[in-house]
Amino acid sequence: MEARGFEIETELTVHALELRVPSAEIRTRYFERPEGSTSKLSTYRDGFRILATMARLFRDVKPLPFFSGFAALFAVIGLALGSGA
Repeated sequence: MEARGFEIETELTVHALELRVPSAEIRTRYFERPEGSTSKLSTYRDGFRILATMARLFRDVKPLPFFSGFAALFAVIGLALGSGA
């Protein structure tokens, strides 16, 4: 485990799926935020960190599809540049 923030849920989920650990959602009650408190979430920063964690885990867990996508992209770019288009 390498995550240090909100991306830890992503890492736990990926490893649980990889190990085929049974999981379930548990319904919880939510309450309003206490008066005067602020959110610790930063939509764009935390979202980017979660996406980066997903990409890193995909690279580590399934390297062939990850790098094949880049190879295909570079092949298309190379063919386009080589054909003079």
